[in-house]
Amino acid sequence: ASREERAVAQLGASRAESVGFDLDGALAELARLRGVLGEHSAREAALKQRTALAKTKDARRTLLLERARVLEQQLSRPGAAAECVNEVVQLFPEDAGLVDELARLREAAGDSSGVVAAVAIAIELAGSGGKKDTPDARDRLRALHRRRGELCSGLAYDAGKGLASFQFLLAQDSDDLTAREAFEALLSREGRAKELAEHLSREVERRKKLPSSDKNNSASVLAGLERRRAELLRGPLADAAAA
Repeated sequence: ASREERAVAQLGASRAESVGFDLDGALAELARLRGVLGEHSAREAALKQRTALAKTKDARRTLLLERARVLEQQLSRPGAAAECVNEVVQLFPEDAGLVDELARLREAAGDSSGVVAAVAIAIELAGSGGKKDTPDARDRLRALHRRRGELCSGLAYDAGKGLASFQFLLAQDSDDLTAREAFEALLSREGRAKELAEHLSREVERRKKLPSSDKNNSASVLAGLERRRAELLRGPLADAAAA
């Protein structure tokens, strides 16, 4: 047996024989030795025991994040790592960095709905507090809404959340072509012809007020919007009125 293996055995014997046994200290040493031996499942188990014994939020945070690293990096279990980080988020809900880490791990685990939930927390954090009106905060909020919109249009389909995020982006920048096209595609996919027609009408009126030199206000762009609106009025909306 190696020196480390003998040390692990000695820890077990000491625990059995000593009344004043320092369990947390022994588990810390056990976790270290298991790591040296490459026994990462046993290492994570020892860390889990230490987490249960932790008496402060800060101690739990440290241990949970260490467990998350072992689970992801040594055991290739990003989903389990995400659960550890989620526990830390519950303890420190104002820590945006932790929420970003949770989203990253959810994505690594292929949990798109979990990513959306994490991004929703991040959006709430980014939209509150004294720094929400700084350029960096606004950029972060736009990036978060774009990510949620993209996810809710595809892998974690949720039309309501997707539309809300694209509406936010358009309110920030009415010339955001990517957000506008995604917003219109979602309305169309959901069969919300009336809302889409109203949106196109507003878009036409907005563009008519732009300088004629604006590339987003060319005759062909306006004609295309008018044509799409007319198609809706002749098609789905006409059918609904006839019914």
